[in-house]
Amino acid sequence: MRRHNVASLCSMRQLAEIEQQIDTNFRRRLADVVASHYPEHGPLSRSESLDLFSLLSSLNDLAPGVAIRFGLARTILDLGLLGYTVLSCRNVAQALDVIYRYHALTSAEYQVRLIEERGTTVLRPLVRPAAWEHRVVIAEEFVTGFWVVLTELLPANTERHRIEMGFDFPEPVYGPLYREAMPAKIEFDRDMTSLRFPSEWRPLPLQTADATVEAVCRAQCDELLESVSPSTGIVDDVRRLILAVPANRRPKLHEVADQLMVSPRTLERRLQSAGQTFRSIDSEVRMGLAAQYVALRTVSGKQIAAILGYSEPAAFYRAFKLWHGQTPSQYRAAQPSR
Repeated sequence: MRRHNVASLCSMRQLAEIEQQIDTNFRRRLADVVASHYPEHGPLSRSESLDLFSLLSSLNDLAPGVAIRFGLARTILDLGLLGYTVLSCRNVAQALDVIYRYHALTSAEYQVRLIEERGTTVLRPLVRPAAWEHRVVIAEEFVTGFWVVLTELLPANTERHRIEMGFDFPEPVYGPLYREAMPAKIEFDRDMTSLRFPSEWRPLPLQTADATVEAVCRAQCDELLESVSPSTGIVDDVRRLILAVPANRRPKLHEVADQLMVSPRTLERRLQSAGQTFRSIDSEVRMGLAAQYVALRTVSGKQIAAILGYSEPAAFYRAFKLWHGQTPSQYRAAQPSR
């Protein structure tokens, strides 16, 4: 037990160091962008009293477009250990899987969703309710970040104009900057923010692939991720894994059981012993998130349905009323103003 505690403490220290290094790298990039394009806001860009997305939001209000320029100025290696893991992967698919699985090491404001839809790979940010006020700069950081990743990983002759981007807000005044910096199909006022590209690119090999480095880096990422999301019981483990399932479909019992390295029957029995079922936990997670988004008042029912993976808003409304005993509108009206 003593050895385990010491190991956990070391992991937490390593995690803090990695988070600090990534934050330092990002802030340095941001300060350089502001110095080059908006020098009058240099002092604010060096502020250490605001978290990164609060700082980006404040700067974007004063210097529209700064979040786009910041995202495009970064490189994969700004992600530290995670960046080395990405670059050492065998192909594009494996690199994206690394970013998807270990995103919690770089940001707590949103989760990454990776979805396959009829020959298209779709990447989406699931913004946590507490960070919703920063969703514009989060969307811009997310999309530019994956644009940079794909640009660095794909062969130079790849047709990047086949990449599609959608944003869940109106086109800002600096909209032309998007198209100038990223020659892709770009649309605004969509249901969800997303970046899409042909799935045929996924098997493309990486010139920087190194199986030995990739295995070592993954092992370190696994250890650090465990310190971020420690196991606190079977129900909490299932909740955590349900949140990690792509949002376009309901998670399956056998998928979660595989990740917990138990059989589906064993998982069912353990959940039953804890007074729960897999289906009830899945509904609890979805409806808990739904209530938080509804209470925000700035997110429409249609947007919430898309965020939580419902194919139709009507299905979401029915599920919400069944769980909470009220429609989303009634629930929102009963919440205190924020």
